[in-house]
Amino acid sequence: MSKESVKEKILSLFKKYKNFILYGVIGVTGVTIDYIGFTILTRKFETDVLIANLISVTMGIINNFVWNTFVNFKKKDKIFLRFISFFLVGIFGLGLSSGILRLFVDILGFDPLLIKFLSIIVVVITQYFLNKNISFKNFRLKRKIDE
Repeated sequence: MSKESVKEKILSLFKKYKNFILYGVIGVTGVTIDYIGFTILTRKFETDVLIANLISVTMGIINNFVWNTFVNFKKKDKIFLRFISFFLVGIFGLGLSSGILRLFVDILGFDPLLIKFLSIIVVVITQYFLNKNISFKNFRLKRKIDE
């Protein structure tokens, strides 16, 4: 396989999966903001862990929503509806991750770090498809047809 055909194949794959790749990159920034926010809230301000987690997760979700709205999916209409949907998908992901951890770590006894890693993969893929098909779907105006 020539160098050019490899380059063309890589570009073709990037174009095909561009939204998913950007979604992953944006997700990393959200996770970073979540972790840093959580660390600052719990270490510097001695905030309760659950309250700090709620605040830091919300900060990450807001970051991801803004970047996915304006850079990745480029959907600027119905912002409030899209945000509510995106936020609910984020909370669903948090619940899914918690459920996976509870089942595989607490009940079945698997290694927490392995399961956390695997749960992130499951959650990212699930959230991507939910957000793509719900939060960032194309809204169509319904028209009444007068007869």
